[in-house]
Amino acid sequence: MALAKCRRKQSVALPQKFEARFWELADHRTGLVKAIRRRYEELKEDCCADSVQKDMLVQRAVFLAIQLESMEVTAAETGQLDLGFYTQATNALSGLLTKLGLEKQFEQTLDLQEYIKNGKRK
Repeated sequence: MALAKCRRKQSVALPQKFEARFWELADHRTGLVKAIRRRYEELKEDCCADSVQKDMLVQRAVFLAIQLESMEVTAAETGQLDLGFYTQATNALSGLLTKLGLEKQFEQTLDLQEYIKNGKRK
């Protein structure tokens, strides 16, 4: 069912001027951007992304996860899947998630006896 599809290399002209595009500038009224933003916020919270570097990794991880999910839906509907690209993207996502911490991170809390002793949270 999953057949690798051959792709021909196409020449691509580079634009004369680079124009940066950022998620903050995307139209947040569309359902797709809302879904991407929701996944981003969930992963950012789950892995306690508290730095610019971690935030950048969260953004890349969400993008790759959506790419993979889109490929899976296409494969289920058409039977076509580029296994090489799929495998590379899966490995890249796995690497990003490893860097971020695969397990959900929780804020460290005091046990009840320490809380009573100190009278407050850490």
